[in-house]
Amino acid sequence: MEAMETARRRLQEKHDADAAAYKQRMEQIEEQRRIEKLQGLERTKSKKQEEPTTSGVLKPDRTKPRLRNNDYNPLMGAGGSSGFRPSSRSIFGQSGRGG
Repeated sequence: MEAMETARRRLQEKHDADAAAYKQRMEQIEEQRRIEKLQGLERTKSKKQEEPTTSGVLKPDRTKPRLRNNDYNPLMGAGGSSGFRPSSRSIFGQSGRGG
């Protein structure tokens, strides 16, 4: 009976030590993430200070071509294409003459 209790105590101590090591590792990782995040924020702040904008509002770059023209509206209809046309209802390759 006493051997079982010592074995349990030993396993519990090992588990507690592993849990403490894991907790310490997670705290270190979290601290490293926090430091990296702060460094990233400092970099973005320094970039913004280097390039001040005159209007105060950043405008998106229009260097990429647009996919469609400004006058395109999908709700206005087909707009030049023939649209959807269902195929004729033929059965097993027969023509639609009722036979």
